[in-house]
Amino acid sequence: MYKILKNNLVLLIIIIIYSSIFCSISLVNHYNFRTAAWDLGINNNAIFDYAHFRWNNAAIMYPNSHFENVLGDHFSLLPILFSPLYWICGTYTMLIVQILGIVFGGIGIYKLIFDLTKNKVISDISVIFFYSIFGVYSALSFDYHDNVMAAMFVPWFFYYVYNNKWKYASIFCLLVLISKENMALWMFFICLGAIILFHKEKEKLKFLSFYAIFSVLYFYFIMKLMPAISPGENNYRHFDYSVLGKNMLEAIKTCINRPKYVFSLLFESPINDSLTFGIKSELHYAVLLSGGVVLLWKPQFLIMLLPIYGQKLFNDDFGKWSVGGHYSIEFVPILTIALFWWINGLNNFKIRTKVIISVLFTVICMKISYGLMEKQVNWFNKELIQFYSKNHWKREFNVKKVYEGLKIIPKNAKVSAQTMLSSHLSFREYIYTYPYVADADYIVLLLSDGPYPLNDEEYKKELNKYKESSEWGIIKYDYPLVIFKRGEKSDLSDKYKTALIKEKILFCDAEKVTDNKEFFIGNNADILFENGYTQCGEKAYNSKYSAKLTKNSPYGMTIKLKNTQIGENIDINVWRFSNDKKGIIVASSLDGKELYISGEKIIKGETNGWDLINLKFRIEKNLSKNTVMIYLWNNGNNTVYFDNLEIKRSFL
Repeated sequence: MYKILKNNLVLLIIIIIYSSIFCSISLVNHYNFRTAAWDLGINNNAIFDYAHFRWNNAAIMYPNSHFENVLGDHFSLLPILFSPLYWICGTYTMLIVQILGIVFGGIGIYKLIFDLTKNKVISDISVIFFYSIFGVYSALSFDYHDNVMAAMFVPWFFYYVYNNKWKYASIFCLLVLISKENMALWMFFICLGAIILFHKEKEKLKFLSFYAIFSVLYFYFIMKLMPAISPGENNYRHFDYSVLGKNMLEAIKTCINRPKYVFSLLFESPINDSLTFGIKSELHYAVLLSGGVVLLWKPQFLIMLLPIYGQKLFNDDFGKWSVGGHYSIEFVPILTIALFWWINGLNNFKIRTKVIISVLFTVICMKISYGLMEKQVNWFNKELIQFYSKNHWKREFNVKKVYEGLKIIPKNAKVSAQTMLSSHLSFREYIYTYPYVADADYIVLLLSDGPYPLNDEEYKKELNKYKESSEWGIIKYDYPLVIFKRGEKSDLSDKYKTALIKEKILFCDAEKVTDNKEFFIGNNADILFENGYTQCGEKAYNSKYSAKLTKNSPYGMTIKLKNTQIGENIDINVWRFSNDKKGIIVASSLDGKELYISGEKIIKGETNGWDLINLKFRIEKNLSKNTVMIYLWNNGNNTVYFDNLEIKRSFL
C-alpha cells in the first residue's frame, strides 16, 4: 500500500483531501456531543470490556433489550480486533477505525480498477467516485457501524478474486462475514453475482461457489448462535419485516407466493402516512444517478444488491428506506465496481472518451451527494452532515465547559447518562442510557439535546422526580450539563431546584387581536404581541387566522421578554408557510448589539406546506434592562404566513 501511494501523488492527494472531509464530519460530531448511545456508546463500552479481557453485558441497551452479551444484538467480532486501540484513541477509536476503513476501501478500488483498466487516470477517478457516493457521508454522520467496515472489505475481496489470489480472497471474505451477522447473507449474493460475472473461468467458479456455500452455512449458524449466547432475548431481534411475515420462513413464502406484492414494496409505502411517501423513490433516484443506471447493463451487480434492497425497503422502520444513516453504505463498493467495469467494457471507445465518461458520472455523483446533504424527503439533521456549514462546527453551548464538568465523575462509577453523553462516558464497566437508572451512582444529563427517548412531559416528570428525591443531590449545574449523585446533597441542590423546575410558556395563535388591531392577544389577556394588523384569514395552520407578512410589511408577532436572567433558556417554535422557505425567528437585545440571533431550523414538516421552525438559545450575559425582543421576520420577497407561536422560558 505504501508503494502505491509513493508512486501515485494524485492518489495520495485524493486520500488526504477526502480523509480531511471524513474527519471533519465524524470526529467533529463526536467532539460536539452529536454521537449517541446507539451505536457509538454501545461499541465504545464493548471495546472497553474487550480491552480488559471480558465479554460485554450490553447494559447500555437496557431497558430496550436485556442481552447478557452484546453479540446477541449484532454478531460482530471486529470490535474485538480493534479494541486495543482504545488505549490510544479513547472514545474516538471506532470512529477513527471507520474513517481508515473507508480510506482502505478506496485503495482497494484503485488496485482493482487499475488491474482491470491498466489506466492510472481512470483508476484515480474511480477512487474519487467511491469517496463521493452519498452512502459514505450518510454513514459518517451517524456514529460507527460494523456494516461500514464490511462494505470496505468488498473491493479487496473483488481484487483478490480477480487476480486468483485465493488465500487473501478467503481472508477478506472472512472479514466481511465476521463484521456483522447479516453480512453473511450479503456475501452469498456477492458470490452469486460474481459467479455469473466470471462464469467462463473455472478456478474462480470453484472458489466462489465455496465462498457462497460457506456464507450461507455461517449465516444459518450465527442465527442459531445469537439467541443461545444471550438468553435475555429468545429470538433474533432485528427481524422487522412484518409486511413479509413473522419470521424468515414466512418471508420467503411471501416472496414466492406474492411476487407482485413484494415488487410493489420496493417502490410504494405500505404505511398510510404521508410522511413515508417519496422516501423509497428518493433512494432509487440517488442510486440510479450515482452509477446505478449501469446495473441495467450489468445485472450481475444488481444481484449483489438484492439483499441490501430487501433489508432496506421491506423494513418496518421507514427511516431505513431512506438515503440516510449507515443503511446505504453497501451500495458504495458495488456501484463503483459496476460502473467502472461497464466503462472498461466499452471496447469501441478510446481511453480519452472513457475518462470523460468517468468524470461525467463522478460529477453527477457529487451533485447528488451534495443535494442530499441539503435536503431529503425524510427528516434529517443537517448539522450532522454539512461539514461545510459553520453550524456543524459549533454548538449552542460551551462544549469545553461540558468536558470540564464530566471530569468530576470517577472512572469506576456506575453512570446513567443521556444518549449524547453515553458515547463519552462508556469506558466503564457499568453505563446505562437515561432514563434507565438502576443502581447508577450518577445521573448525567445534557439539557440542550431534548428528551429522547422520552417525550417532553415524561422528561420533565423524571427530572422533577430526581430533583425532589432525598436520595439524589445536584453536584453540578452549568447549563446544559446537570449531574446528580446518589446519596449526596450540596448547596447546588437547593440553589437550582427552583430554577430547574421553573418554566413559563407564552403562546399566540393569531386568533384574537385588540380592537384597534395593534396587538395579538396571547394565551392570557395580559400577554400582547405587537403587529396585530398582520392578522389574515387566507391561510391558517389550524383554526381561522395566521399572521401574513409581505415584503412591504415584513414583521409579525413581536414581544419583549422582561426580567431575563443569565442561564435562562428560550425555546421558540412557530408554524410557517413559505414557498421559498424564507421567514425566520429573531431574538435581539434592545440595541441589537448585546444579543442578536436568528433561526429557521425545521423540526417538523407537513404535506400541506406548513413547517414547524425553531430557535433555541441560552442567555449568557446580563442584557440592557434584562429584556429580549422576540419577533418574526419575512426576510424574503414572497408572502410568508406564521401561526401558533410558542415561547418557552425555563432553566431546563
